[in-house]
Amino acid sequence: MKKYCIVLVAILFGSILYAKAGNITGKVSDSKTGEPIPGAVVMIDDSSKKDLITGTDPDGNYTIANVPSGTYNVICSYVSYKKKKVTDVMVKAEETTPINILLEPTSFELTGFEIVTAKVTNTEAAVLAEVRKSENVVSGISAAQIQKSQDPDASAVVKRIPGVTIIENRFIMVRGLNDRYNNIWLNDGAVPSSETDKKAFSFDVIPAGLIDRILVYKTPSADLPGDFAGGMVKIYTKSVPENTGFSFEIKGSDRTGTTGNTYDFTSRSSTDIYGYDHGFRALPSTLNPYVSKGDSNILDESRAFKTTWGIQHEKALPDLKANLFYSQLIKIKKLRIGNSLGLIYSAGRSIYDIERKDWDSTALVSDYNDHQCTRTIRSGMLENLAFEYKTIKIECKNLLNQLGTEQTVSRFSNLTEGANEKSYLLSYEARTTYSGQLAGSYKSNNEKLSYNCTAGYSYVFRNLPDLRRIKYTKNQDAPDSMYKTPIANVVDPINGGGRLFSTLLENIRSLNQSLKYKVIIKNYSFDITAGAYLEKKDRTFEARMLGYTITPGLRAFNLTRLPIETIFSDTTLGTQGGFKLDEMTSPSDKYAAQND
Repeated sequence: MKKYCIVLVAILFGSILYAKAGNITGKVSDSKTGEPIPGAVVMIDDSSKKDLITGTDPDGNYTIANVPSGTYNVICSYVSYKKKKVTDVMVKAEETTPINILLEPTSFELTGFEIVTAKVTNTEAAVLAEVRKSENVVSGISAAQIQKSQDPDASAVVKRIPGVTIIENRFIMVRGLNDRYNNIWLNDGAVPSSETDKKAFSFDVIPAGLIDRILVYKTPSADLPGDFAGGMVKIYTKSVPENTGFSFEIKGSDRTGTTGNTYDFTSRSSTDIYGYDHGFRALPSTLNPYVSKGDSNILDESRAFKTTWGIQHEKALPDLKANLFYSQLIKIKKLRIGNSLGLIYSAGRSIYDIERKDWDSTALVSDYNDHQCTRTIRSGMLENLAFEYKTIKIECKNLLNQLGTEQTVSRFSNLTEGANEKSYLLSYEARTTYSGQLAGSYKSNNEKLSYNCTAGYSYVFRNLPDLRRIKYTKNQDAPDSMYKTPIANVVDPINGGGRLFSTLLENIRSLNQSLKYKVIIKNYSFDITAGAYLEKKDRTFEARMLGYTITPGLRAFNLTRLPIETIFSDTTLGTQGGFKLDEMTSPSDKYAAQND
């Protein structure tokens, strides 16, 4: 009974305390417009009563319930309004105290701010926007699309653009017009040609992983060179990175019909693995400017060449591809410094068995089977450094590519009539390409005025050292030991042990600048553009064609029937009655050219 009395007293005491509490209610409104302010905070200014806080409803009304009797200060606050304190608010037990509050709007003026960012150019949306804004007929492809396609180089990328065709896996043809009618720029600078007798840029020297975007202009305009009729291709490599990062990729692949099969090759230099020949196949330094079989030192000249005709064999390894990319972005207040470094390396082999037949009317005149073995080594480097400060941008772009290709071709005749034939082609080609640009751009804050300037230098060196060809024939009913090469007293560079050496060097220096101003008159706007393009190009080409001769006789009968592995050796070259070197280079086999 005593316990129940204690509980009853506690309940009655709590009811008495509750009965001494009251409420504060009212409405919060804007002092100028009278509009209600929803979401305003209303609270009792007493640290011991932190729970006595509420917010206004959508109509600006509020209620602070269960406020103990007494005198308080009430605070009301809201974003963009001055905080207001209502003092000496008296709360009586079991009564509601009305307090309407008017908040005064507050305003302040920003002193100004800038948003600094880099223009993104390598996305699909960015390229589409650039195409839409262009006043020319333009097609393009972005780095984002290239990454999805997994294409190895620019030649595979550019053929995905409508109206563009790739010839020999490296030369471009736009709208059916061959390469001489097309212009190529890399980062707004001219690129050199790697061919001896035509203006043609080899697209396979640019790795796909280093490309930012490719644009193909199909109509002329004043800001493009006037010497194209098919298309103008602009290739841009990666610029300021979006962030700092590092990536490394290495992968191998199996090539059906090649990997694991027997691969033919000839003697190599120690640097072939990097894509260039360090002089192993070069002309001997002691060789006369022009060689004649009648020279007094012809025996020594004939023996000066390395014995590299023998065909060797190995198992073809899987293709290898490795890429390393490093990007760094440094931000110092309004200055952005970007550095992009890319290293690429790839090694691939291919083995093809090719059947070729030629007819003259209904008669089969040739029937050949070619066994072609090719190894391609590519190494390259990209180094781009960029500085951005507000609307000023300075870039230094560098691209270096080295491409080495060795090829061994063995050809056999299958004709049922006529002589049996077997012939060989042994070649190596190295191409070094460098392209560098120093570019600057400026754009006014209102984007009405813009200026761009690019100074470029490009270099290509193509080296074709010691391309060798030889042919053997015999009667069909004769044994294989009677295969004979047609080396005689006169040079036959195609069939009789010919050796071709050629080099091509081209340099291009260019300066490209343009100034654009946008004029706005009411709702109409147009651009006034002025610019200049200067280019200086020089090229040198030189080739030497040599071959072997032999005086007819018994020894010639035996030596011309030796197989390719031993026919040109120390015992057969430069000895009495042996093979002698001779030359049939003409003055037209070299030239120097300039173009301004």
